[in-house]
Amino acid sequence: MDKFKSIVFFILTTAAAFMDAQSIDLPIISAKHILYSSKVYIAGIQQLKSTSLKVYQLSPQLKLMDSVQVELKTTKPLSFVELDTLSDHLNVFVQEQKSTKVSVYRFTKKLKLVSSSENEFVTTINALSLFAHDYYHLGSFLYTIKKNTDSAGNNFFLHKYKAIDPTKINKYEVVWQFPFERKFIQSIKIIDVKFDILFCYVNINSGKKAGQWLLQINANSGKLLHANKISSDNSFYSSGKLLFDTLSTSFVMIGQKLVQSATEAYSPIITPKLPNQLLGYYIKLDTTGALLDQQEFKLLISNQKLMKPGVKKVEDKYLFKVQALTGSLSEDNINLELDFYKNDDASNCLSYCNTLTKKINFEPVIKLDNPTLTNNLELEKFYFNTLEADPTGKVCFDSLANLPNWFYGKPADSKLHFATEENAKPFWYLKKQDAKTKAWMISKLFFNGKIYSSKLVYTSPNYSYAIPVSNKIVVLSDTENATRIQLLE
Repeated sequence: MDKFKSIVFFILTTAAAFMDAQSIDLPIISAKHILYSSKVYIAGIQQLKSTSLKVYQLSPQLKLMDSVQVELKTTKPLSFVELDTLSDHLNVFVQEQKSTKVSVYRFTKKLKLVSSSENEFVTTINALSLFAHDYYHLGSFLYTIKKNTDSAGNNFFLHKYKAIDPTKINKYEVVWQFPFERKFIQSIKIIDVKFDILFCYVNINSGKKAGQWLLQINANSGKLLHANKISSDNSFYSSGKLLFDTLSTSFVMIGQKLVQSATEAYSPIITPKLPNQLLGYYIKLDTTGALLDQQEFKLLISNQKLMKPGVKKVEDKYLFKVQALTGSLSEDNINLELDFYKNDDASNCLSYCNTLTKKINFEPVIKLDNPTLTNNLELEKFYFNTLEADPTGKVCFDSLANLPNWFYGKPADSKLHFATEENAKPFWYLKKQDAKTKAWMISKLFFNGKIYSSKLVYTSPNYSYAIPVSNKIVVLSDTENATRIQLLE
C-alpha cells in the first residue's frame, strides 16, 4: 500500500511539474540543487522500502525534463547530499551520519550514470572536490593549492592534475607541482587561468619580500614566468578581480588599497579614526610581466545613518570587495561591481550594506563615473535586529592577520542574488530568519519609481537554500518526506 501511495504521489507531482512550473513537490529528502549547462539539477534521497538516490533534471522554468534513480546499499541515516560539476560531469556526494566515508556518483548532463565509488574516505578526495582547499577547475584539468603548517611556518604547493578518465571518479594524475618559497607567506589565491597562464595572488606578511604579489605561472609546465609586486609604501593591496584582453595580451586587476593606518584600524586593539573615503587600486600588466599602468582612485563615503536601538555609537569603518569586472580593455570600457561593507559596533565583523556598479573612466586619469559609496538603508533594515549573536548580513575575520583572507572569502549569505532589471535598475534577493518564529524569509528589494521597495516573496520554517537561475531564485524547502522547489520572482 505504501508503495502504491508513493507511485501515486510521484505521478501527481510529475503532472504538477508540467502544469505549474513555479512550484514542484518531489518525493525526496536532504535535497540539493545546482545550475549546470543551463538546467537545474536536483538530487536527494528517496526512501520507500529501500533507500535510493534520485536525480532530476529541470528547465530554468522548473519544467521536469528527466530523472534517474540509483539504489543505495546503505540502510543507515544519511547526513547530507552535495553536488558539484567537477570534470564537466554532475557529481553527487552522499555521506552517512557519523561516518568519515562518502559515496560519489558521476552522471553525464543527460543523467547517464557513468561511474560510482562507494565508501571512499573523505581525505582521499580532499583536494579534488568541494571538500577541498582552494581549487580552480578548467576542462579536464584541476589546479589546487595545498597548505602544510609546521613549526617553521606555512608551506604552500600548487598542483596541476589531469583527469585520467573523466568518467571515473577521483582518477587523476599529477602533471606538475610548484612549491612556493617557504617563509612568511600568509595566503595564496588562484585568480584565473587564461591562455596557458595561471594567475596567483600571494600575500607575504613579513621579510624582505613582504607585500602583495601577482604571479604568472605557465599552466603547461608549472614554471614561474613573472612575479610582479603590486603593493607599495607599506600599504595593503587586497585580492581583486582580473580582466584579460586577448587582443593586447594585457590584463588589469582592481581591488581595495588599505594604507597602513587603515589596516591598523581593523586591529582589535588599535582603532584610530578613518577618513571618510576608501582607496582602490588599478594595475595593468602584460604577459611579459611589463607594468603598463598603475594608479589609485578614491571612493567617497556617504553613509545614511540607521537608528539601531541598543547599539553603542562608534566610529564607522568600511571595506569593499570587487565582485566582478566586465567590459573591454582595448576600448577602455570597464565596469566594476563591488560589495560595500561597514562596521559600526567595534567588533571584527562587517555588515553587508550595498552592492554598487560603477563605470571606470580613463581620461585624463582613472576615476569612477560616480565615486561615492552609499549604504542602502532598506537593505540594512531588512536584516537588522538587536540580537548580538545574529550573523545575518555579516562577514567576520577572527584576527587582523586573517584580514587578507576576508577579501576572497564568500559574500554575506544574506545576499542571495544581485542583478539589474531591463531598465538597468538594480534588484536584490535577500534572506533572513525571523528571530521569534525561526521562519526563513526571502524578500526582493527593487526600485519602484524613484524609491526602493521591498516585497516578501517567500517564508517557510523548512527553508534549505537557494540559487539564482535566469535572474530569478530557485528555493528548496524540506518537509518530513518531500522537497518543495519554488521559482521566485
